[in-house]
Amino acid sequence: RYRDVGEDGTVYGGPMYYLSKGLKEKGFATLGKISAILFAIFCIGGSFGGGNAAQANQAAIVLKDLLGFESTFAGAVIGLILAVIVGIIIRFFVFPFDLPIYQDGEMYFWYANDMSITKGFPESEANSFTNTSWPILLSGFFSLVSLDNFIDYMELQRTVSVLLSVFTAIPIFFLCRKFVQDKYAIIGSCLFIFEPRLLFNSLNGLPEPLFIILGTTAMVLFLSRKIVLIYISFGVLALFALTRYEGIVLIIPFSIMFFWRFRERKKIVNYIICLSIFFIILFGIDYVRNEANEESVGIAWHFSNAFIHYESPSKIVGEV
Repeated sequence: RYRDVGEDGTVYGGPMYYLSKGLKEKGFATLGKISAILFAIFCIGGSFGGGNAAQANQAAIVLKDLLGFESTFAGAVIGLILAVIVGIIIRFFVFPFDLPIYQDGEMYFWYANDMSITKGFPESEANSFTNTSWPILLSGFFSLVSLDNFIDYMELQRTVSVLLSVFTAIPIFFLCRKFVQDKYAIIGSCLFIFEPRLLFNSLNGLPEPLFIILGTTAMVLFLSRKIVLIYISFGVLALFALTRYEGIVLIIPFSIMFFWRFRERKKIVNYIICLSIFFIILFGIDYVRNEANEESVGIAWHFSNAFIHYESPSKIVGEV
């Protein structure tokens, strides 16, 4: 009775039509329109929560039964997966397709491009790049694909950066879990995924997303009770420092926390192993890079020179 039929025979109906037309017959045309609009809005709102609550509950039950998760943790995992998916969609919605990367991102691009071609560190640029983890990672992706032009490779660089940024929510979730309940840990991950400045930074093809995910992963592993994972955390910390050389300073708080955690048990040998892993990876990669160019300077030079400039700001002005 309250349905509409289009010119092509399509029938339109539903509660919105019943409300608007039914109330109009009763003399409440305005109320009918308002009620129909409100019903449509509430349906949209319900689809984000109550509309899929049953499906989400079933998925949580499956995770709980198959993997032995607790109910709250299984629900948090479902929420984390949904947040990651939404984060990826939002980033690709604002993704600057067909636009070249500029400034620092462009320098990392050409460095990674040369590495993918020469299968080694570029000789002409080695002395200007200490932060080599990001171009090393990019060169691996560049070597795996064959694209038509450099813009396509730059889009690949942005894509890797975007995915690293979103997947950082995973170690952040597990880091938050060590201090708060699961329902609050998922909030921490969501705050990171949807933070506007981090979102737009991930579109520039810069090393910051890799830097952040390595840093948070190192902290999560370090806070583990298993000594093997603590060893791995120092290896990840070395890669963290190779992404941005100032990250080397974290070896100090890591060392302090190590002795604090194991203050009742002597772990000197374990600490020496941790330091050995850290410095072997850090200076091993740095040595290989320096060998590519005799005039290159290492991470130790950059780190020590930072203190010199900090103590003498006038030197910076003079060099500029």
